[in-house]
Amino acid sequence: MFEGSQHHDRGYFQPLQGAGASLNGSTNADRTNYWEVVPSNALELALWMESDRLGFLLPALTDAKFTNQREVVLNERRQNYENRPYGLAPMAMLGALFPTDHPYHWMTIGEIA
Repeated sequence: MFEGSQHHDRGYFQPLQGAGASLNGSTNADRTNYWEVVPSNALELALWMESDRLGFLLPALTDAKFTNQREVVLNERRQNYENRPYGLAPMAMLGALFPTDHPYHWMTIGEIA
């Protein structure tokens, strides 16, 4: 979602941050959130970029962009879970609490194959 779209085939951070925005995204078991806070004079840019991203993401999605984002997620997993004491404990707890066919059995961050 941050790698660009059909009409803006570059990353989303640079133009919005260049206009003074703060933006990011997060995912949990029930939803994914994308947010941005922009100055009022950048509202038109932010709305255009969001509408283009929501309407024209797939035509611009390439294997290279997908691989890049997968690496971002894998790095997040390594930093936030695998390289911390007891970092994998939540995964063990969810695995013990929920059966394998339940969506909460797995951490949102995913598994490393």
